[in-house]
Amino acid sequence: MENNTARSIPTGKVTMLGLSYCLYSKGARLYLEKRNVDFVYIDVNSLQGRDRDEAEDVLARFSPQGELPLTVLGDGSVRIVGYDRKKLQEALGLMPVRPACPASGDETEDPLSVRRVALDKLHALLDRFPAVQNVASHVSNMAGEVRTHIGNVANEVKNNLPKDENDDTPLGLF
Repeated sequence: MENNTARSIPTGKVTMLGLSYCLYSKGARLYLEKRNVDFVYIDVNSLQGRDRDEAEDVLARFSPQGELPLTVLGDGSVRIVGYDRKKLQEALGLMPVRPACPASGDETEDPLSVRRVALDKLHALLDRFPAVQNVASHVSNMAGEVRTHIGNVANEVKNNLPKDENDDTPLGLF
């Protein structure tokens, strides 16, 4: 995998356009990396000037709605818009990945699935151990009380600071 600009889609290669902050772009990129697919990754939000214009041209040509990630195979005859594992598997001839949870069918590489499985496990543990759930609830309540107390102390300090004679702004804060 290499980072590149959007000058052209190399023939015979896999090229992915994505955004660094997009979960779906990250998921698709991780999916290809884990399967050792040789591909060019173009981070659209880091491009400027001519490179940005060329990336927008590629998007307009292959993804008229501008949806990302966009994976283009070869000359552009095969393109996959969004993060669709099944389409990537079919287009690249990849074997399906063993699911993290056979009952759910979620794959471990999908960031949203990993989070969902972790939350399900946490809730299952809390259900099995009510005492832990009570402690967690108590800690959460205490944290709220501490935040309230800190806010009250901050307001008291602000109200007791000497004031500027002209605009009633506390001295020393601004």
